[in-house]
Parts: sequence; C-alpha cells; structure tokens
Amino acid sequence: MNIPAATASMSPAWLRKLAGGSACAPGRVDLVRLAGLVHHVGKIGIRDDVLLKPHDLSEDELAKIKQHPLIAAEILGPIRSAKEIADIVLAHHGCPDGSGYPRGCKGEEIPLEARIVRVADVFATLVEECPYKPSMEVKRAMEVVNALAGIKLDADGARILQQLVDEGAPMI
Repeated sequence: MNIPAATASMSPAWLRKLAGGSACAPGRVDLVRLAGLVHHVGKIGIRDDVLLKPHDLSEDELAKIKQHPLIAAEILGPIRSAKEIADIVLAHHGCPDGSGYPRGCKGEEIPLEARIVRVADVFATLVEECPYKPSMEVKRAMEVVNALAGIKLDADGARILQQLVDEGAPMI
C-alpha cells in the first residue's frame, strides 16, 4: 500500500511546535506528535485504487475514504498505551462547523489535540504533491488555511501555524 507523501510534512518536531504553541497541556503535546505520526494508519484498510485515484472520487469511494479514522481507531484502540492517541486519530477530521467526519462533532466537542492534528494534516496535504493534486506553494497553502480557520479548521491552530511559517520553522 502507498501512503500519499503529505504525511511527510508532519514531522515530529513540527507537530510538537504546533501543539506547544497552543493551549494544549504540556503533558499532552507528545500525544499530538504521536497521533500526527499515525493519524492515517486507517488508510491501510482502503484499497489503493481508491486511495491513490488521480481524479474525483465517486460518492461511494469518498464514503470509503471517510472510514479511515474509524479503521485507525480499531487498529489503535486495543493497544492500552495508545487509547488516547486512538481518540485523537478518530476525531482528526472534525470541523468547527460540524461538517467533519466520522462523528460530525463541532467546535469544542472536538478534542484540542485532534484539532491541532487536523490543521497540520490539511497544511501538509496542501503543500505536498498527491496523486490527485499538485503541490501548493506555502504562501498559497497558508491563504487556504487562513480562509478555512474557524469554519473547517481550528482558528487558534491556524494562527499558530501562520506564526510558525512566518518564523521559518522547518516543516520536515
């Protein structure tokens, strides 16, 4: 199975900086780092022809892709030491406006750690080349992230990401 390169931008140090700049409790910063590293492990349960499709997905294919947080939680959940990580991974596609998946949680219902992973995931997906889209320049990616802040992405997470980008923090 091939995992899109977007995960490469979510380096442990970068995730730690993003979480450390947020209201995330110091003892939970490492959970963000770990969840960021495994957040797409559920994609192992998605067929490559769907996962790597280079053009628009059908409704059925999109529904299958949206199962990856549930699959990831099933993989990680039985591991006692990964329970909190599984909870973060399960919620990492939640959106402030409630349009996310798989649970449709919104705003503060989404764990802070999952909101941070979501911001990092969206940014990484924008700046990395994927089978279904070309890479985007960092400046343009930040314009997209900032436009989504408070609607599809956590506003504080987007603000912290902008600060890290402005400071020239290494992303990989």
